[in-house]
Amino acid sequence: MGLPSLPATKKVRKVVSKINWTECFDLVPVDDTEALAALVKTTFLESGILSSNHIVDNSKLEKIVARIQSGYCMTPYHNFNHAVHVFMGVNSLLQHSRIKWTRIEKCALLFTAIIHDLEHQGVPNVQLVKESSPLALKYNNQSVAENNSFDQSLNSKQFKNRSNDP
Repeated sequence: MGLPSLPATKKVRKVVSKINWTECFDLVPVDDTEALAALVKTTFLESGILSSNHIVDNSKLEKIVARIQSGYCMTPYHNFNHAVHVFMGVNSLLQHSRIKWTRIEKCALLFTAIIHDLEHQGVPNVQLVKESSPLALKYNNQSVAENNSFDQSLNSKQFKNRSNDP
């Protein structure tokens, strides 16, 4: 099952290329996570950061975005919709920055934006620490949810260098 085509694809590409990230959400319903995933994929492809240096093979991008999307919990705030908003905001900042970011730096910032709340349960770090949760203990009570999100993204098989990765 592939990611759905966004409605008015030319319109979406125009908005993405102009980096008016708020307009993107006028075209994509905020509760349509598959369309939001397609927006992330389109933004990565249109940015050109994946086209050289083989940072991520374009053919695997759809699987990576789908796996990231599936790693988000259905919480009121720390969900995939929020992650896409942060991702598009970072993309806008990168495009309007006076700093000349390298492709790898841009990719790292966008990747970090899209995974920043991966597997977040909607429970504040302070509560996880107070309850001595297994995650709090694992991360020595430091940035518990954030460390877990980063670890979960790196532990996903799509980011491991395996020749038989589907």
